[in-house]
Amino acid sequence: MVSNIEAMKQMVEALEIAAEGGGVDFYAYAKEGRQAIAEAEKQEPVKREPLTDEQIKRIWESLPFCNGAWETFAREIEAAHGIKE
Repeated sequence: MVSNIEAMKQMVEALEIAAEGGGVDFYAYAKEGRQAIAEAEKQEPVKREPLTDEQIKRIWESLPFCNGAWETFAREIEAAHGIKE
């Protein structure tokens, strides 16, 4: 599968090639770029899952300052990244 970023890179590369010289079939390159984008759009978005309490605790306890409300801290970080239960 092609990532969205890879699809955009392919489109840019196609347009750059088309712009470089005369006699280039711009429409063929544009079609190639559109196909790359269409492939990227077919991909399912990655579902982000919250960490388990055990995972959070293990990470928190590995830190040198592990003396506080570890779960609240971790849940706030998840919420800030759009990860909800």
